[in-house]
Amino acid sequence: MYFYNIGYNSYEECPDVTLCHEKQYTRDEIEEIIIKAIRELIPLRKFDYSYQSNFGDILMGHDPKQKNVIELLCEKYGFMSIKYTAQFSAFGWASIFDKEDWRTDSESLNKIRDGVMDLKPQPPR
Repeated sequence: MYFYNIGYNSYEECPDVTLCHEKQYTRDEIEEIIIKAIRELIPLRKFDYSYQSNFGDILMGHDPKQKNVIELLCEKYGFMSIKYTAQFSAFGWASIFDKEDWRTDSESLNKIRDGVMDLKPQPPR
């Protein structure tokens, strides 16, 4: 199975989706598939020539009534969406050893801190 990350980005947080496929594609091949999918979708969509004509909407879909590239890749091109069974993501640059650093962080982060606290470097004497 091969994995492909598709999305868009800006200076704000933006979504992306990881899809998988049995075939290995190059970046150029993925871009060609996305072009084909967009060419199929544009005639089917109702554009208001504002936000609906941007990459975020055509790739990810902000209007549930209109099909997007991700859906079409799964329905027609053999891609499959990934279902994560677990995830860990630390927010920011919190210290591995100091529980008072970035105190808004999760219990999960503190559990990991507790699990490695015995490795905390000690200051030289």
